[in-house]
Amino acid sequence: MYLTRQSLLRILLLFSFIFVSQHILSQNLLAEDARQRAVAVFDHLDTQNAYRDSLNRVDMNMLPSGYSQSINNMQVSFAVYEAEFFPEYTSISAFLRIVMPAKENRELFFAAKDIKLSHDGDIIGDAKLTLLSDIEIPISGGNVILRLKGDFNKKTGVTSDLTYASIDCKGLKGLGISAEVELSNKLCYKAGTTGDSTQHKVIGKFQTEIENWNDIVAQVSFPSFCIKGLKDFIWTVEDAVFDFSDLKNAQNFTFPEGYDQYLIPGNEMLWQGVYVRNLAVTLPPQFSKGEDKRVSFSAHDMIIDDNGISGTFGAHNILSINEGNASGWAFSVDYFGLKLMANTLEGAEFNGMIGLPVSERTNLKYNGLI
Repeated sequence: MYLTRQSLLRILLLFSFIFVSQHILSQNLLAEDARQRAVAVFDHLDTQNAYRDSLNRVDMNMLPSGYSQSINNMQVSFAVYEAEFFPEYTSISAFLRIVMPAKENRELFFAAKDIKLSHDGDIIGDAKLTLLSDIEIPISGGNVILRLKGDFNKKTGVTSDLTYASIDCKGLKGLGISAEVELSNKLCYKAGTTGDSTQHKVIGKFQTEIENWNDIVAQVSFPSFCIKGLKDFIWTVEDAVFDFSDLKNAQNFTFPEGYDQYLIPGNEMLWQGVYVRNLAVTLPPQFSKGEDKRVSFSAHDMIIDDNGISGTFGAHNILSINEGNASGWAFSVDYFGLKLMANTLEGAEFNGMIGLPVSERTNLKYNGLI
C-alpha cells in the first residue's frame, strides 16, 4: 500500500485529534456528574470553535463535534460525543446547551442517548433531549420561583414527564416545559399549616410546549393557601396562569383596581408573575354557618408578582340572619370585602344585621371597617 505525503499528514492529524479528544473525554466525560461531562464537551468545542451550522454537516468521525445556532435570542449548541454505526443508521449520544437571554444569565443542559440518524443525516423518529437536573429561576423579585424539572438517567437515557428539547436535522424545534411554580413563604403558606416552616411552601405545577423562551403563558394548579397577616382566611385557586412572557398576558387578563401605579404605561405586556383569574375565599371560623360550616365566596383577579399579592375581593349576601351566630346573638353578613395592594392590607369591611337578645324582632344594622 502506497501512501502519499498528504494522506500521511491527514492520518497523523486524525490520530492527534482522537488522542486529544479521548484525553478530554477520559478526564471529564467519564465523571459521574452528567452536567460536568456536558460542560467539558462544550468547553472543548468552544475552545476549538468546532461548530457547524446544522446536524447534517456534523462530522461523526471526529468527536466531539456539533453545531450552534441562535434562535429567539437563545444560543443553542448541540454536541455529539458518542456514535455507533449500523448498516441502516447511526446511533448517537448527545448534549444540548441553551444559553438563555441576558436577563436570565444561565445555561440549560440537556442529554439523550440513541438518537438515530439516517445516512442522509435525517433524524429517524422523535429526538428529545431531557434537562439534566432541576433548574431554579427566580422571577418577580424572588416572590415567585420557576423550577424546571429535569433528571436525565445517564445509564438508560429513559425519562418521562420532564423538561425536554426537541430537535430535527435543522436544529431546535421547541421546548417541552415541566415545571413547578413556588410562591415565597414570605407571602403565603399552605392551608392547614402554621406557616412557620419552609416545608409548607405553596408550590404549583404546569406542563406546556413553547417555541420561544420569552413567551411562556401556561395554566398552573396550586394547593389552597393562607396569606401571611390574614389569619384564618383560606384562598382556593380555581383558575390560575403563570405569565413569563414579554409578548402577551393571559387571556382576559385584568389588573386589580388601583394597580396602575406599579405599571409602566404602554408596557403592560411586560408584566410577569402569577395571575389568578378565579378563586374562592373562605372566611374565618367566626363567620361559620353553625359548627364547622365555613363560609366561602367566589373572587377574581388576584396577581402575585415582585410587589407581592394584590387584589380587590368582595361579595354580597354572605350569611343570612338565621345562619350567623355571635355568642348567641344572631347576625348576618350582607357584604364582605377586602383590598390587598402590593402585599399590604389597604382595607376591609363587612356589614349586615345583628339581632338583640332582648327581642327576637329587633335587628340593628352594623358596619365593620378596617
